Amino acid sequence: MNGKKAVKKRKARVIFEVLSIFIFVFMIKYITTSLSVSDSHFIRFMSVGFFVCLLLAAALFVIYVVRKFKEIDDEEHYEVVKNQKSKTNNGMNECQSCGNRQVADTDEDCGICGKKFIGNLISHKKTK
Repeated sequence: MNGKKAVKKRKARVIFEVLSIFIFVFMIKYITTSLSVSDSHFIRFMSVGFFVCLLLAAALFVIYVVRKFKEIDDEEHYEVVKNQKSKTNNGMNECQSCGNRQVADTDEDCGICGKKFIGNLISHKKTK
């Protein structure tokens, strides 16, 4: 599968997961409000407790979505740079596939994992 299509598909799946969980939470809210309980204090207590739990769940889901998108972006970045060498601070290069830091500028492949290098050298910053 094409890399960009796979990323879009994974992001859509994350959004679907979050939406389905919110629908589930609202169904629980509907069920609890449809039950008839005679004690009004108990109903208020349950409503406040449910609202606090809903806020906590929403915060956790936002964190989940942000982390998932970050993970997907990191995997997409790795797919772009896995066959390239990266400059290190000591003047050598690093193989992005295995992490070998003893790669010279003239090497065409990694001495440890055997990956053939394609493309230009990349800097420490992510390239988009």
